[in-house]
Amino acid sequence: MKKMIFEENSCGAPAQFNPTPGPSPKREGGIIPLRLKPPNSGYDRFKSLVVKLGGEQAPLPLGAVAGGGADTHRVSTQLTLLLFSLLLLSATCRRRVPDDTITPATTPLSADVLIQKLRQNAPEKINTISAHARIYAESEAGAVEAGANLIWIRDSVLWVNIKKLGIEAVRALVTPDSVIVLNRLEKTVQAKGLDALQREYNLPEGFPLLQHLLLASAWIAPDLHLQADIKDSLHRLAGTNGRYSADYRVEEGAFVLRQATFLQQQDAGLLGLQYGQFKKLPGAGVFPYFRRIEIFSPESGTARLEIEFTEIEINVPKPYRFEIPDHYQRME
Repeated sequence: MKKMIFEENSCGAPAQFNPTPGPSPKREGGIIPLRLKPPNSGYDRFKSLVVKLGGEQAPLPLGAVAGGGADTHRVSTQLTLLLFSLLLLSATCRRRVPDDTITPATTPLSADVLIQKLRQNAPEKINTISAHARIYAESEAGAVEAGANLIWIRDSVLWVNIKKLGIEAVRALVTPDSVIVLNRLEKTVQAKGLDALQREYNLPEGFPLLQHLLLASAWIAPDLHLQADIKDSLHRLAGTNGRYSADYRVEEGAFVLRQATFLQQQDAGLLGLQYGQFKKLPGAGVFPYFRRIEIFSPESGTARLEIEFTEIEINVPKPYRFEIPDHYQRME
């Protein structure tokens, strides 16, 4: 077993992201920094993230800090605090993910075998989730730590409320085609099509991808051409379909998804997912209690959302309420 520690390095020199299998880049001082180069952005606006595996360090792709008006950041912050797959990495480096252990991969497997293993582990019998969580959200506009309650119904709805110091700040309802956010503090409501957010952040998919993120299962488009190898002690599936590149990291033995990265080839939009703190959960097998979501969009900038579940119930339906008060101001 190896101990996996996620940490950030604010001083590393940038390096090129290569989402397809191939030789590892040259290490300098035990660290491989990673650079993404979106159009019209300078290298001085980027940070690097390293994954330290029992003393060895290897790169994970990050986004960059992009500009944007105050209104854009304000609207994005309201939405991305709620949507697990829509919050992105910030320019500040600070948080350290709790230690985790992995079973290192030693024998390469074919892409077909790894895909089959991932599909066998897909939690198809989970139809509802209700959970309490601690969240940490960070963007150019600032950072916030809060508590959250979540109710998810397969193929139907994701309901979330966020509280700070016991006071509800935000409540959101996500459906396969829309997002509605109530700002309890400012008495405002904002409704937006999920497809609009998908375009804004250059995401490869909408609600189905959000569900896979919540369930920690691999969303794999049918037209992806994937190859397999071993990278940083994990099985790797990587390839492209011409629109975006994908990179999946899978643990040996349990064959759980540890990381997934999607890079839009046209404009360098990036979505990065990491999972940790796997525990046995009744009705779900081995389930990760920790998630980190990072996204970069040239239009919308960068931010990050970290979620650590504290309580989870599987297939125990829970009631939820979502009413829009008449006096709330509607935001465009």
